[in-house]
Amino acid sequence: MLFTSCLRDEMNSLIDDAISTNEEIKEITATINDFGTTRSELYRDDNDINFKWSAGDTLGVFPDTGDQVCFTIDGSQAGSATAKFDGGGWALKSTHTYRVYFPYIRDIDLKKDAIPLDYFGPLDWSGQIQIGNNNYDHLGKYDYLASDAISPSDGKLNIIMNHVGAIMILRLKIPEPGIFTYLTIYDLDHEKMFPIQATLDLSGEKSVLKDVKYWITTSMWLYKIETKEENEEIVVSMMIPPIDFTGKQIKVELNRSDNMVASGIISNPKNLEAGKAYEMTATLSDLEEGHGYPSSPIDAKVRNAVNESYTTLKRVFPWDCLTLSEAAGSVQLYPTRRGGDWWDSGVYMQMFMHTFKADNGILSRAWNAATESIDFCNSNISMIEESGVYYRKNCEAEIRGIRAYWYYYLVDKWGNVPLVLDNNKDNSPSNSSREKVYNWLVSEINEIIPDLPEAEGNYGKFTQASAHALLAKLYLNSEAWGFGNKYAQAAEEAQKVITDSGLELLSNWKDNFSCNNSGNKESILCAQYSSSDSSSNYSNNLHFLTLDFIENQAIGAKFGGWNGFCAQPDYVKLFMHGTDDERDQMARNPEYTYYDDPENDPRIVSFRLGQQYNQATGEILMTSHSMPMNHYAEVFPIHGTEYEGTLWRAVQQHDGGRAGKWEYAAYLASAMNNDFAIFRLADFYLVRAEALLRSGGSVAEATSLVNTVRQRAWGDASHNYSIVTLDDIQLERRLEMAWEGVSREDDIRFGCYDKDMWSMFRADTSSAFDEAGFLRNQWGIPTSISPNAYPWNRPSDKYLELFPIPATALEANPKLKQNPGY
Repeated sequence: MLFTSCLRDEMNSLIDDAISTNEEIKEITATINDFGTTRSELYRDDNDINFKWSAGDTLGVFPDTGDQVCFTIDGSQAGSATAKFDGGGWALKSTHTYRVYFPYIRDIDLKKDAIPLDYFGPLDWSGQIQIGNNNYDHLGKYDYLASDAISPSDGKLNIIMNHVGAIMILRLKIPEPGIFTYLTIYDLDHEKMFPIQATLDLSGEKSVLKDVKYWITTSMWLYKIETKEENEEIVVSMMIPPIDFTGKQIKVELNRSDNMVASGIISNPKNLEAGKAYEMTATLSDLEEGHGYPSSPIDAKVRNAVNESYTTLKRVFPWDCLTLSEAAGSVQLYPTRRGGDWWDSGVYMQMFMHTFKADNGILSRAWNAATESIDFCNSNISMIEESGVYYRKNCEAEIRGIRAYWYYYLVDKWGNVPLVLDNNKDNSPSNSSREKVYNWLVSEINEIIPDLPEAEGNYGKFTQASAHALLAKLYLNSEAWGFGNKYAQAAEEAQKVITDSGLELLSNWKDNFSCNNSGNKESILCAQYSSSDSSSNYSNNLHFLTLDFIENQAIGAKFGGWNGFCAQPDYVKLFMHGTDDERDQMARNPEYTYYDDPENDPRIVSFRLGQQYNQATGEILMTSHSMPMNHYAEVFPIHGTEYEGTLWRAVQQHDGGRAGKWEYAAYLASAMNNDFAIFRLADFYLVRAEALLRSGGSVAEATSLVNTVRQRAWGDASHNYSIVTLDDIQLERRLEMAWEGVSREDDIRFGCYDKDMWSMFRADTSSAFDEAGFLRNQWGIPTSISPNAYPWNRPSDKYLELFPIPATALEANPKLKQNPGY
């Protein structure tokens, strides 16, 4: 038995009386566009508006008794106004009547007297989007069809599908050229006359709309609609429920991309009946300033793409990307803890000893973080470009800035990296030279600056200040990277950051690192975290990485740390007063109170030091090896615990100062709420000071800049410099910027990359074991130390200033070449 459906040819147009030709809707089809599913595509051919059925279109059929069934149009039926189906096992009875609607809704509880014909609930004609002048593609999504009650005849069921809505075609003459983005229509009497929601009732002989809700306006979004000349015409089409405009003053407002609005009254308002197309005209007035308008679906997608691009910055801290900067530098140390924790086949030992291997998982994860983030940015840039939104250059500029930061990270760590600037995911690019990527970065950042937002009111965003900060970093490291002295340019760019009115040094240094540090004006560019973050790659889990297994009890929080990294001991000693010997003794004294010594630099709170106590009971916390959890600054290798024939030895569970710079909240559980400043204003006071000295600039200004940072930390001018040297600036950078991802880069620039800050690593310690096998005294401190027992230094080979390209990347892309020396 055949089931036939055809469209009623009475979708004749009632276009303006002066136009003698009719517009007849003949055919329906279905397409999918970039911004969502479109059920049918409408196009205009000569004087007709045509519809076609398309493969996959599905009709719902209600018999007069029983549940609905459905029929789907296959490829052989597509492209015509008539589609035929084989009735198959469903026996159509001539004594029954049937009612058909389109598109089919899969819902066993659906009733024929209350059919919602929109994907999002009841019938809803709002939210239409027209892309391009005089374009009809968007109308199909809102072309709802329904039949009257019909019975089979001669073994066939011939269904006539009626259009529920009408087509309104507006010809608008625009006084001034521009890009137009939004259309609003309303009655000057502000009558609620526009149907915005309804349900379709098929229970009677005729299909009818019921439960209609009205509003005072209807509107739609416009994209890629631009006029070049004065009084040029645009044609806008809207599928609209039946509505009578006769005798009404219907006003049209048209928003331009700069929020200027043109408006006018429709000159020939008509009664819009279902199944017909109508053409009306309006000449719009001169443009006036508008009042803004809400976000469209495309706007939401664009904004979401920008926000998701910023999310990639969460991978900067505190995992592998930070490890490359700090552990290969002079701040961070991932020692192997007694019992074997954090040995991990020696990957962390490689970071400290500079014995990097291409199969090191830290390298591959950091590489992936950067390259995946770049791919993601490329994809979002492409999507935004195709969206046609008028503000796309601004959105693209922000994402290009984020991409530039990731390329800065890559070129700093690996040098010769692929330069991929499109969305071709199948492409396997070869290495670009470090110099080529560097030059592209400088050009790219300068190009996007005019389209970036200002720092004021744009916390966490890639702003103009972020761009100048990144340029300052590139110029500051130019000579160390082999591209010549650009310190004068670094000083100039840093000055633009310092003088930005949207930024300021916080009066309280600690506020930069509080658990509620979001929005602070010292942060130039940051990774924004939340305590609700769930993905380990995109959350601030510093507390897990550095704190002891039960150290949460010292905070009053509910989490279990992983007892990972601590500070290289000699780095902590930089914050302490006295001679080298005096500092050594204090760092090895478990009863020394680091924070109570007024002669220590106040920023020593960057490290969590000293005895840890249970916050609730006041009792001393003990490690799982029954030792007091006392984080003295020193880290003692345990005699006889060498790994794989190297000098690398285990240390006690509690050895070493932990990261204490960021506040640990008492409510802390799975993720920290603290944001991480990728670029912070204090850094650029010191960047300019260094660049001035290296370029022969003002020593007095450099001294003033350093003292501004130093005086903020001490609270007064008592520790200010009378005149600064490069050594002073290096020290101040270490005091101010601990844990903030600048150590390796600074060490290379200051010529000390081969100088670690764990002199105790070379010592031999006492072997006076107790029955536990390791304990020397109650704190686990050796009773005797033989300094420099092992004559070891980090290698000084130049090639080590770049990491090896990860083996996983080389395997995935045969076009990549390994960096020299590996």
